[in-house]
Amino acid sequence: MTTKIEAVLDALFQPPPDWPTIGDLNLAALFDAELNEVGALAGTHDLLAVLPEAFIGQSREEREGALRKIEEENPLGFATMLAHASNVYYSAPGVLQKLEQTHGYPARPPLYVGYELSAFDDNLLEPQKKTANTLFREV
Repeated sequence: MTTKIEAVLDALFQPPPDWPTIGDLNLAALFDAELNEVGALAGTHDLLAVLPEAFIGQSREEREGALRKIEEENPLGFATMLAHASNVYYSAPGVLQKLEQTHGYPARPPLYVGYELSAFDDNLLEPQKKTANTLFREV
């Protein structure tokens, strides 16, 4: 059964025919988790609460029209939702794999291949900690 979030994400992303869809990737839970992590979950759900009850069963064109209306009425909320939806979709392993196959974009973390980073030495932060403690000590 499709949820409202899945229907919204499906309306936002129209991948090429051979690319994974929102439903294929089960991204609704990841989308909610990301929104929750940044404190935007309640706002996004409030934003989507104005969608019609029949939204899930509507055609793609009808769903896009309903989302355009939300975008017109709340451009900042819509932009926030779209940014997080894009982040979730384009970081999904299936999408990264397609990007690599199609465009040669490497589906790996953005660090130099073959280089190992040494462990971070927390002692390097001591001067900054002392300054912060001096400036922001409780009075």
